[in-house]
Amino acid sequence: MSPDGKGTKQLKATIKKAKEFFNIFINSSMSQQAKFTPLDSITSQTKCVSVGLNRHFPRAILHGPSMLGGLGVPSSSQKNTKDRLNYFLFNVHQSSTLSVKFEISIIYSQIEIGLFQQFFSASYHTYGYLVFPSYCVQLWQEL
Repeated sequence: MSPDGKGTKQLKATIKKAKEFFNIFINSSMSQQAKFTPLDSITSQTKCVSVGLNRHFPRAILHGPSMLGGLGVPSSSQKNTKDRLNYFLFNVHQSSTLSVKFEISIIYSQIEIGLFQQFFSASYHTYGYLVFPSYCVQLWQEL
């Protein structure tokens, strides 16, 4: 609430600050994964409060799989990876120029690594430094 008792001024000020933060955040030189780390921290606190937990509830339990004793709440980076993977798989199976570009990117990455097996099944930490960054390589790194 603002000092006059109305929420409109406070809402406008908060939206203005959020837009400024968003513009600085988007235009920063951080990697995609680094950008999702602070976002995950903020959204995890909000998710904890919405479920009725303390905002300092352990993130490992919140985002951990339910089979291992966690709550299974997906993080923002997990949702982003899922969406990117669905986009990739949908477009690879289409007959379009984008699917051709994805296939070319996969072929180039395969040649750069020099493995006989599909590079998606190999360890990114072992072979990732050999390839030029691309959408397919980013997916490989996230997976």
